[in-house]
Amino acid sequence: KLSTSDADPEHLRATILRAIADIVDSTGGIMWSKTETGQFMIASSWSMDGDDHPFVRALEASQELFELRHADLSDSGVDYAFPWLDELRRAWIAVPIVHGDELLAFLILAEPRTNEAVTFEDRDLLRTVGRQAASYLAFLRATEALAEARQFEAFNQLSAFLVHDLKNVVAQLS
Repeated sequence: KLSTSDADPEHLRATILRAIADIVDSTGGIMWSKTETGQFMIASSWSMDGDDHPFVRALEASQELFELRHADLSDSGVDYAFPWLDELRRAWIAVPIVHGDELLAFLILAEPRTNEAVTFEDRDLLRTVGRQAASYLAFLRATEALAEARQFEAFNQLSAFLVHDLKNVVAQLS
């Protein structure tokens, strides 16, 4: 699914969300993606609604998969407060999308169609798919940065041309 996705950033994010949700037979999900300022915002959603929360920082620090439906994190040493999960009643699992050591995005997936427990193979598969999806998001980020740099370069060339012409006019008037 990822390799056949088009270059549209919104479509790529939606494709990543659906592809990972399909692996575990999830019925919906939300993708939060890191912005240029380092904040996480909802980038895509499918059959689920929600908003941002400090849970992002805990996920960024641990880069671990959390089974939200069965979360018993009191002995983990980190305060994982999920008050906003009350609004996401179908929230089931959090999947980090990590490139290198940077959390680029994460998914909150809705409960699956079946009631099977997440096995260590499922965790490894989701971690691997998350890293693969992160490479697509990193490529998308680099492409967007390159396009922005090209726009600045074109603007600088236009500005230099206009300033040069203005100097010529000023010199003739002088």
